[in-house]
Amino acid sequence: HPSVSADGLIVYSQFGHQTDLYVLSLDSGESERLTAYTLDNFVGRFSPDGRKIAYHSTRTGNPEIWILDLESRQDVILSADPAEDLLPDWSPDGKELAFLSNREGAMSLWVARADGSGKVEQLSEQEIPIPSAVWGVSLSVRWTPDGKSIGYVRPSAGGASLWQIDRESGAVEQLRAGVLRFDWYLDRNRIVYTRLHEGELELRAANLTTGEDRLLYAGAHTEMIVAPDGSAVALVKSNSHFDQQLFLLRLERPLTADGLPQAAGELERLTGGQGRWHVHNGGWSPDARKIVYTQDTDDGDIYLVHPDGS
Repeated sequence: HPSVSADGLIVYSQFGHQTDLYVLSLDSGESERLTAYTLDNFVGRFSPDGRKIAYHSTRTGNPEIWILDLESRQDVILSADPAEDLLPDWSPDGKELAFLSNREGAMSLWVARADGSGKVEQLSEQEIPIPSAVWGVSLSVRWTPDGKSIGYVRPSAGGASLWQIDRESGAVEQLRAGVLRFDWYLDRNRIVYTRLHEGELELRAANLTTGEDRLLYAGAHTEMIVAPDGSAVALVKSNSHFDQQLFLLRLERPLTADGLPQAAGELERLTGGQGRWHVHNGGWSPDARKIVYTQDTDDGDIYLVHPDGS
């Protein structure tokens, strides 16, 4: 927002954007910084064995998938392509990563071997459009717990809907309309999802087979991810984009094999940027004791420039 003074000076705001991955321990409350690069490092996902984190980063110029070894702190790039590779998710056996890419033009679903061997494979030509602000879309791609299919959200006739694709056959199926975001709950038959109902966001649980549906939380939220043991949901909530923080909603697990969870208490705030930084959710460790997230800093400082160099 530059403004020129009467004597020829310019006052303006300098905008800086630095994002890095952190891991938060639910036992101690301590946060540990995992990356220290310029530009964007988003959507960290723990591997099923808890030893690595996959994420996407723009530090080489365009979004690429990287894998960080938590013990050695070695960073390895999995994808190196002029196209955008975004939003990775591990297969349950840890051998593959599903992600979105526009390598063939439209954004669609792709799979790569986590060890970097073999060819990167396009699962379907079906377009999966994503908003321009992709960093917050942390649940666009999710493997089913049995590893046989991959779920994703895309626009449909009834609005945003949950779809899945069979990993082997490539068969595509629409599962449920009115789903803005989702995560699987313990198995492929149950989900926790976000919908917009009468102008208000709702966090709900549903059984895709029986049709049972239950409200967990009503109110503004985004980027929700279910703990692997079904004990809680981590989500992002804020009064404004510049102060969105990480919250926890604990769940009472169902008593039956096909039952739904219910909320156990109110939202618990996990982070406190106080406007200095805000949070984008990443995901849980396999033991449900840690959460990886992006700490996002937006700085705006006032400078004076002297055209004569003085």
